Amino acid sequence: MPDAQPSTAYRCGQLYATLHVLCSVGTGDRKLDRQESRDKVLKRPEDNLKPPLREAAQYLIKARRRGADHGKAADELFRAIADFIPVNGKLPTSLGEGEKGEFTKGFHQQMAEYAPTHGRLMT
Repeated sequence: MPDAQPSTAYRCGQLYATLHVLCSVGTGDRKLDRQESRDKVLKRPEDNLKPPLREAAQYLIKARRRGADHGKAADELFRAIADFIPVNGKLPTSLGEGEKGEFTKGFHQQMAEYAPTHGRLMT
């Protein structure tokens, strides 16, 4: 039996974690990890995921300017964005309560995956 694909909400959580880490590696700013930022994404995912998606290339450029380790990490993160875009290419406009839980699980799972290799580069 094939593995079940992650839900759209879970993928959006992974996407948000990836954008947060990319922003942090590029700028040293952890603004996307603030609770109020995450709450906004949970309320209106499409509206609040699009701005950091548009800024991703700038985060990549800034990370490369910070040095080789930052640049290598940013390259990996930038490429990973495509893995977390929902399969249909549409970001949800809202999330139900269960979907908010899935988003949060995806976010925390992805953050745990990045922590060992990228944590030290995020400041």
